[in-house]
Amino acid sequence: MDAQKRYLIVHPFYGRDEFQISTPLGPNSEIPWNEIFASYVGFFYLGSLVRYHPRYMEDLLERKEAWTLEQFANNARLTLLRHFVMLILDKGYVFLST
Repeated sequence: MDAQKRYLIVHPFYGRDEFQISTPLGPNSEIPWNEIFASYVGFFYLGSLVRYHPRYMEDLLERKEAWTLEQFANNARLTLLRHFVMLILDKGYVFLST
């Protein structure tokens, strides 16, 4: 049961995949690296850019590759929010897209 809680994550969207298995990081595999943690780190980095280096962020958004940042911000925010709801309630929910 400990391995399941540590490595298995219920996918919050209805579709082909029901769960994800993540590989931990670190010398003793003590740091779980999954979609939740990766999205949080990505948003933390983007928030730091907006706060401390707004000029650099503006330059990034003017490039043709800006769509990747926009897609990440649009898609990962909803997924991260749904994962947080599941973690807070300690239940796996699958949400239907509307």
